[in-house]
Amino acid sequence: MNMLQRHRNAILYVIGLVLVVVGAGLAAYSWHFFTEQKHDRELVAVAQQPDATPEQRQEAEGRDETEDVDVVANYKAAPTDPRAIYIDKINMKARTLPMATNPDGTMQAPINIFDAGWYTGDGAVRPGQKGVVIAIGHASGPTREGLFAYIDTLANGDSITIERGDGEFFRYAVTGKTSLPLDGIDMSQLFSLQGGDEGLNLVTCGGQWDRQRKTFTERVIVYAKRVE
Repeated sequence: MNMLQRHRNAILYVIGLVLVVVGAGLAAYSWHFFTEQKHDRELVAVAQQPDATPEQRQEAEGRDETEDVDVVANYKAAPTDPRAIYIDKINMKARTLPMATNPDGTMQAPINIFDAGWYTGDGAVRPGQKGVVIAIGHASGPTREGLFAYIDTLANGDSITIERGDGEFFRYAVTGKTSLPLDGIDMSQLFSLQGGDEGLNLVTCGGQWDRQRKTFTERVIVYAKRVE
């Protein structure tokens, strides 16, 4: 075997070894990915059962990536409750579901990443009442961008519309936004009014994913005041 042949064989060996390693890595990633997806589907299925515990529901928050184009049109809410939210600038619309408080004291968030929620706990108001309506949504799910993925691109003056269950529309204009570390946030910041006496604050996740705590490290808040 001449020198050229030995070099060629060595190169082929290295290429083969790399392909084996890469293939093993891809196989492991694919197994992990599909295992995680199966786990998420199971969490969502359990959380949607009538006898699901509050803890099971919280664990499923943001895990359902099912998209239904007719869900807004078919959703009904009580006459004075928020029914849907619309932000034309980012081509966003969603049904708006009532959210309470989780067992750990945090605000509930939707299970589906394409739903919005409105907080019904202490200090909560409905559109048309003095105070702040809190709208909660996901910036992302396990593999897809969520409803509030682009609310951080909103600028002062941009329009947000809430539709109530009785068909009345309430329009708000963005007045500011902030990003706060999860450990430093308090309820007074979520309920802060920035202009007027009727507000709408959008809340979502930001920062980096904390694998240990299974949440993002920051919360993004967009403040708006009622203009119509």
